[in-house]
Amino acid sequence: GLATLRQFRLAVPEVPVIVLTAHQDEAIGRPAVREGAQDFLVKGTISEDTLRRVIAFAAERHHFLSTLEEKNHELERALRARDRFVASMSHELRTPLNSIIGLVGLLLMRLSGDLTGKQEQNLLTVRTCAMHLASIVSDLLDLSRLESGAQELEPAVFHPAEMLEEIMEAQRALAESKGLEFTLHAPHGGPWLETDRRLLRQIVSNLVDNAIKYTPAGSVRVSIE
Repeated sequence: GLATLRQFRLAVPEVPVIVLTAHQDEAIGRPAVREGAQDFLVKGTISEDTLRRVIAFAAERHHFLSTLEEKNHELERALRARDRFVASMSHELRTPLNSIIGLVGLLLMRLSGDLTGKQEQNLLTVRTCAMHLASIVSDLLDLSRLESGAQELEPAVFHPAEMLEEIMEAQRALAESKGLEFTLHAPHGGPWLETDRRLLRQIVSNLVDNAIKYTPAGSVRVSIE
């Protein structure tokens, strides 16, 4: 029965199995295929030609499934290696980026002396670029987590206007460096949202960044409708 089939499959998984059932009894044959048998035959209806074709098909199907299983294992190993690389790379890149952002922040606070308008603009550009690169690193890590199912959403209730103002502040230097008019229309009386604030901020920030990047001249307007 099926119990014997399961034991056999566990003992010698490399051997293809063809199940013989009672005359016109497919109630065992079909479940047997689901348990790992390659095919089934009904007793009393088997010709030599049928048996030859079924054996050839069973061997070919077993080889195909074994190859597919092996490739799946290889893919899983490759994905685990990629995840380890992404995690390591993220750490190695975040450390210097955070240092750059922190040092630029200290310079902008004028702790080392006054700055000219041009110097301040240059530092703002450096900080914006560093923060953008840091967000790309975070995106890579988040993508890896999403694909592996390890990324967990953290819903929160917040007003989108506050989030958009943060994004505008972070991207303003980049827009101004291209001579673009950069405006926000986000009434505080609008609806509140309940979602993962950090991930939504990432998505909107990428959209705004692309808008600035691919607008050669004119303006970029961010609004809540």
